[in-house]
Amino acid sequence: MPTIILPPSEVTDLHGILASSIGALLIGGFFSICLFGANSLQTWYYYQHYPTDAVLMKATVAFVWILEAVHAIFLCHAIYSYVVLGFGNVLMLDSPIW
Repeated sequence: MPTIILPPSEVTDLHGILASSIGALLIGGFFSICLFGANSLQTWYYYQHYPTDAVLMKATVAFVWILEAVHAIFLCHAIYSYVVLGFGNVLMLDSPIW
């Protein structure tokens, strides 16, 4: 990626934009990961306390948990890409990770 040098006035404007967009991503990611933990706990509780439920119900619970796990993995990858790999690279915010 090419390095872009900005005048000082644009750097301070850019700092506010970066802080708000990356901050929103981090806060949303933290809440999402916490909710994934709650989902995991509920899934574990379900399988421990309802072993006689229908196979379709058990498969649905497993499918929802797997989808949430994949979402958490993609979210962590996106946050890592923007915050660590793209540190200081403003152009990286213009395009999605995938």
